[in-house]
Amino acid sequence: MGEQADLADLLVGSVHATDTAMAIADATRPDLPLVYVNPAFERLTGYRSADVLGRNARFMQGPETDPAAVRAMGDSLRRGRVTRSRVVNYRADGSAYWVDLHISPVPDGAGGVARFFAVLHDVTPEVSAQHEAVRAAHRDPLTGLMNRRAFADQLERQLDRAARTGGALGVLFFDVDDFKAVNDAHGHLVGDGYLVHISECLRARLRSHDAAARVGGDEFVALLTDLPGDGAAAVARVVADLRACLATPFTVDGAEHRTSVSVGTALSPRDGTTVRDLIARADADMYRHKPSRPARG
Repeated sequence: MGEQADLADLLVGSVHATDTAMAIADATRPDLPLVYVNPAFERLTGYRSADVLGRNARFMQGPETDPAAVRAMGDSLRRGRVTRSRVVNYRADGSAYWVDLHISPVPDGAGGVARFFAVLHDVTPEVSAQHEAVRAAHRDPLTGLMNRRAFADQLERQLDRAARTGGALGVLFFDVDDFKAVNDAHGHLVGDGYLVHISECLRARLRSHDAAARVGGDEFVALLTDLPGDGAAAVARVVADLRACLATPFTVDGAEHRTSVSVGTALSPRDGTTVRDLIARADADMYRHKPSRPARG
């Protein structure tokens, strides 16, 4: 008995002292209340043990917690199985963090489960790095807009949706007039300022469910979804609104500048129903509006 007592004290002391967050829930009670949390749990979650003991651990869930992951964990626990999951939890101050949960059932010696022992690892830095890598792969580093690949994927999805619902889409193609001359005369800092100004107008004037991308050096595209009728009137209004924004002067390195941008449009299904066709049609239409330039295609 002495050796077992010593071992129990050693285990309790180790769990209490470890830097890894741990918690124990009572599996014999209906709502699986927490009966123990270690100091590392308190540091991770911001909750004191007195605030959480007797409560189900769902108090750490929030708006971004995946309900499917929670249901899967619940199913495993009801079957008395080891469960592992990565979910979003929320601290006492309301801040979100990603956690890897490893929950093990503790047998009661009679074929049932007496406790659930949970180990929590904060993996927020790892998940944030993964999300940033995905974002970087789909975003233009200068403007923060989508890149060509991401825009094509988004347009493809919206075309599939429009085919099911019968809705109209609009694609806009933008190109800065004489952009090479701007860079040659003022340098790339000013040239970058032109591109950032265009991206800011696109963000400010498009709806939240529309999309915009930088697809080349000075080329931008925008996608307008859920347009009324054939979409022509709605697209014309958006183009006029964007032109007004683009004509607004902006400052780079203390000097004021103005952009001149040519815009072309294409509508689906009128002008095409594929990514390639719509971008090509909008591009060709843009070149028809270029000052002193022959039309392409």
